[in-house]
Amino acid sequence: MFQVKDLAGWGEPASKLIEVLRSGLGAWYRPTGIRREAAAQADATRLLGRAELDVEKARLVEIAALQAEVERQKLLPSPNTLQERAALRLQLQEVRKQANLEAIAESAASQMPETASSEPVDEDWKTRFFKFAEDVSSADMQEIWGKVLAGEVARPGSYSLRALDVLRALSRTEAEAFQRFRYLCMDQGWVIKLARPEDHKEFGMSMHDLLALREAGLVVDSEVLSVKINVPDAPPNPDDSPLRYNGKVVVMRHRKSGSITLSLAVLQLTQVGMQLMRLVEPLPNMAYLRKLASGLLPVRLFVGNPGDTFDAFQEL
Repeated sequence: MFQVKDLAGWGEPASKLIEVLRSGLGAWYRPTGIRREAAAQADATRLLGRAELDVEKARLVEIAALQAEVERQKLLPSPNTLQERAALRLQLQEVRKQANLEAIAESAASQMPETASSEPVDEDWKTRFFKFAEDVSSADMQEIWGKVLAGEVARPGSYSLRALDVLRALSRTEAEAFQRFRYLCMDQGWVIKLARPEDHKEFGMSMHDLLALREAGLVVDSEVLSVKINVPDAPPNPDDSPLRYNGKVVVMRHRKSGSITLSLAVLQLTQVGMQLMRLVEPLPNMAYLRKLASGLLPVRLFVGNPGDTFDAFQEL
């Protein structure tokens, strides 16, 4: 990992992102989001140099001319020949694809972490990413693809080729269902089932949603998965609890004397689901935890923050 600033005043993670973007968008590309951040630290002439500014100006002029030509073509009479109509269609398609890629690039630039691995991004991964990303036109999905790119640049191997395949086929409805599922997920990638299957619908996870996530390859297609947790009767050490939930620590304590081993039915994310869960901000759903606690009659459930002693935990 490195955090060293280079001579031009750019952070190495940002420079690494630029190199990846240039391989997919052209050697001239430099995200405007990063340019704006850098401009706050140094004069643009000193930062980029006169030669690079000229290249940047030429790039903007070229894109503006292309977009103007496309708009002009829209106002002209319909092309007469098959070849002319095909040429116009291809021109419009390429402009849209370029706009999609640049929007994703800007999103990635805004989400780059302060540190990044020095390991290069796999060439096959870059090729597939840009091939898929050029067709992503929804602003919400562009934000997701930008986060994927930023994460892969920062730590290559974070998102597999299969994850890109799944993400490409994911509809907005499925993405929203996956987000709701993620809010119920322990950090290990499983959701502890509530006492009644219909209770999950209360938290936005209907049977239809679950089937869709299974079909999408995000949730394991099985109803018989379970995990075993040892539950002590004495005040537990929160650091020993296996349950980590969206920034919180969850601990269990047996209501009677003696410890027990509790078997809990769970819904499990697939390996691809585990990778894509990083795209969703971890927000704890306390209502879900309280509902879960009400169905675990043999045990008491407590929740607190990492590093707190058990005395600071709240019983649900």
